[in-house]
Amino acid sequence: MLERQLGRDVGQRVALLDFIVNVRREAIEPQIIERTALEAIEYRAMADSVTGLYNRHYFETELAREVERGRRYGGFLSLLLLDLDHFKEINDTLGHPVGDRVLQRVGSLIRLHVRAADVPCRIGGDEFGVILPDSPSSDALFVAERIRASIESAFEQEPISGQQLHISCSGGVATLSPDLAAPHHLFGAADEALYLAKGVGGNRIAEAESRRSPPSADR
Repeated sequence: MLERQLGRDVGQRVALLDFIVNVRREAIEPQIIERTALEAIEYRAMADSVTGLYNRHYFETELAREVERGRRYGGFLSLLLLDLDHFKEINDTLGHPVGDRVLQRVGSLIRLHVRAADVPCRIGGDEFGVILPDSPSSDALFVAERIRASIESAFEQEPISGQQLHISCSGGVATLSPDLAAPHHLFGAADEALYLAKGVGGNRIAEAESRRSPPSADR
């Protein structure tokens, strides 16, 4: 067709380009992605594939955003870090499929005890983080203890893959304050409190040494 219009042989590459642009235009036009497909792509980008909680990248992004919001506008912000006690032994003795089922149940229990405004994440391995906006340390400690107790009791009541497992967790809580006014400072303080809890036997929650918050508001 193009050869007849121009009166000469245009060559294979030019003819192919003409076909694509003028005859099969849809081949180079952007595809319209359905909203549900786009939402699925966005979800996979920020969700942990095992637990369904937010992933570490989203955790770091949201922690930085919430710290900046807290510094700019005031208000409370607490961070809870959780780590399963002796989880490596489960993977080593029972295998990773059982370990993944443990992580899935822990993720479900964490979601059960947080608000819509909170940000529950799997940071990596058997470590979890929950960003708690507008929460003084007393509120964060209450939530942390509730999660700790539910994890301990849930595995005692319901076996996994026929195995009666004894699962517990340790936690550390830190609250935004003048001496913990950057994301890495807040994370570091919560992490230190977490390992303090593990160091004295685990299955408990510890609070970072920072400025104490006033009495708790109702959650």
